[in-house]
Amino acid sequence: MYLIILAAVAGVISGTLWSQLTIFILTCVLLALAIASVLARRRNAGQLILVFVLVQTWSCMWLGAQLSHRLPIDFDKAPVHIAGCVKAPPEYSTPDSGQGQGLGQEKGRETGQRQGERPFVRLVLELTPNDYSRGGLRQARLSWYEPPTGLQTGSCIEGEARLRSPRNFANGLSFDYEANLIYRRIDAIGYLQSAEVTNDLLQTQPESKPKPMAEVSSKNRATDAWVRGLVFGDKSAFSSDQWQLVRDTGTLHLLVVSGLHVGMVALGFGLIAALLVRLLRLAGVPLSHNRSISRIISFLPSASALVGAGGYVLIAGAGIPLQRAWLMLLLMVLIWLYPKRVDRLAGLGLAAVAVLLINPLSWMQAGFWYSFCAVATLLLVFEGRRTSRLSALLLPQLAIVFSMFPASLWLDAQPGIVFVIANLIAVPLVSLFLLPAAFAVAMGIPWSNDLLLLLSDLFWSLVVLVDQMQLPQITIHGESVFILLGVIVLWLSGARTGLLLCGVAVLIPALVFQKPSPKAGVWLLDSGQGQSLLVSDGKNAAVFDTGPAFSPSFSIASAVAVPVLRKQGIRRLQLLSVSHSDNDHAGDVQSLIDSFTPELTVAGQALTERPFYDCHDAGELVFSNDFTVLFFEVPAALRNSDNNSSCIPLISWFGHRILVPGDADQEVERYLAVTHGEQLQSDILIAGHHGSRTSTSHIWLNTVRPDMVWFSAGFANRFGHPHADVLDRLAFHHIPSVNTATIGMIHMKKDGGVLGEREKWQPRWRQP
Repeated sequence: MYLIILAAVAGVISGTLWSQLTIFILTCVLLALAIASVLARRRNAGQLILVFVLVQTWSCMWLGAQLSHRLPIDFDKAPVHIAGCVKAPPEYSTPDSGQGQGLGQEKGRETGQRQGERPFVRLVLELTPNDYSRGGLRQARLSWYEPPTGLQTGSCIEGEARLRSPRNFANGLSFDYEANLIYRRIDAIGYLQSAEVTNDLLQTQPESKPKPMAEVSSKNRATDAWVRGLVFGDKSAFSSDQWQLVRDTGTLHLLVVSGLHVGMVALGFGLIAALLVRLLRLAGVPLSHNRSISRIISFLPSASALVGAGGYVLIAGAGIPLQRAWLMLLLMVLIWLYPKRVDRLAGLGLAAVAVLLINPLSWMQAGFWYSFCAVATLLLVFEGRRTSRLSALLLPQLAIVFSMFPASLWLDAQPGIVFVIANLIAVPLVSLFLLPAAFAVAMGIPWSNDLLLLLSDLFWSLVVLVDQMQLPQITIHGESVFILLGVIVLWLSGARTGLLLCGVAVLIPALVFQKPSPKAGVWLLDSGQGQSLLVSDGKNAAVFDTGPAFSPSFSIASAVAVPVLRKQGIRRLQLLSVSHSDNDHAGDVQSLIDSFTPELTVAGQALTERPFYDCHDAGELVFSNDFTVLFFEVPAALRNSDNNSSCIPLISWFGHRILVPGDADQEVERYLAVTHGEQLQSDILIAGHHGSRTSTSHIWLNTVRPDMVWFSAGFANRFGHPHADVLDRLAFHHIPSVNTATIGMIHMKKDGGVLGEREKWQPRWRQP
């Protein structure tokens, strides 16, 4: 059974990754092997191969069907007329000060403009039948700027839109944007140019979700957020600052409707049914007179838990994560009812196969791994173990926290001490108190509103306190992960105290005292219409610009730069250089400061009340024999705009010279060429202003004489960067170039070898 389950899981993953031609060839080879196995009377091998082939074929066909609906990349940015109804609660955003306000990801990705100019709402529309893709677009995620008030689930909209084909930032991270949208059946992104709300489409759309009772029963804004967020899955219920706080502390999973919520609902219904049966027995009602009736009564709590949780899943939208949670609940109930008949590991494996068959890209989702790690841990904790009521209440919470730790490592989350402490506090608080109180408010229980308000204040106060403790980030390496897993297994299996203490004694030095081993390299991030360059010599690291912030909750700094740095083993920055204040170079500076505490921050312009040193007075910074940075001064008279205030660093790294002129225009280039001449010569030139025609002049190229030019530009950006004039100048000087929009993140090794992330193997769903 175990081998069949593994074959099915491998078939699902294989079917989504490889091309159709590769799968066809592999299928032919495997079928031949299966026939040979049967003829050789090795039926078990034949069965495994057949299961793998069948599941792989299904997974391949499923992905092909999803891709047939996706907006073709050739249709990108085309103006279209759309009509549809809002499928999920709208996410509102208003102008804000500081980093990352205002623009949505799609519009911001296209324009690279400064944030905070206009309020917008992000909608997921279920579209009417159309022919914009081979199979027709099903859903589109759109931003609507200065929208009308009163939009809600079920509101229908008709108007003009600019659509974009989903395309991933390619930076080698575990989160895959394109796979996530396919998983959610979103076939296009973009923004509404002009539209109006209409009810004419309601008759052709599925029935909209009923208006949450929380809007009626909860008048307090703080408690209303918990009810809408925890009970009804409305992500817009919490503010952007609250989302950022739970991201920073690793407690984001608690504010998203998940298996935890489904489990609590099931527990509530089960306890109510069990209490009802007990009261009937105390009242003298004969419940065991008939054997069949007695057997039905014994199943009543479990059945009530499943039915109640199923109803909640339907009310909360019946998304795939909730379907997965209900399947997990079904498995737990079967194990509870038939502990000797149900094989725990086989049951968990079959549940995983069921989830993967429903949506084969589930394995790309963090929630899939978190769910199965948590359930597997609970099964190990309670297998053959007698527990007290207190232990049964607290032990699962602790086990879940530790079970999420290894999964977080694989998902680039790099959890630290803050993650463990915050979850040890927050998981019991939310699951045992906040969630029941939120359900009580939703049901209209009078006293529950004040209780929920008190618990809400307590939760946010504790999370803020943990976040402000500034505890060190744990450095995790391969051997430490194995030791950590070993200690968890020993603990969960009920090992003797002495053996467990030995494991902990080995683990603590491995986690806390193990020195980090940063990798040496230069990385120009795929940041859309922005720029961020990371440099490390293996001991010292520097970041030149942060890339853009697209919204209060999404920036290149927090979503790309921070995880890329951590993935390369970098835990501290010696230098953070921000060329100037434009959002595409300085979006969300604070995320890098909070995560890495740079020893020195330099900038060409003020960084919104953050302390910095003027890069035009910085001179030369020496970090090691292999890594120095020389900042060229631009006279104050020439700094007549944001772009011309850009820092001009020349990086010397293992014998290679990299010049980063920011957005400086030809006037600054001409001054530097005349003033510094051969001192500017470099091996790599980062094209000025993302390839704008106002930069990278002939005199600049003649002076710098680069071996290669790197462009940091957004795919199909509206500015047309890199401009044709710039490409013609490079062709005239016979200088090759690469572009992040084409090849993704650019990585240079110490030997000077350059490789783009998209030049590596790519899964089948990835856009070119």
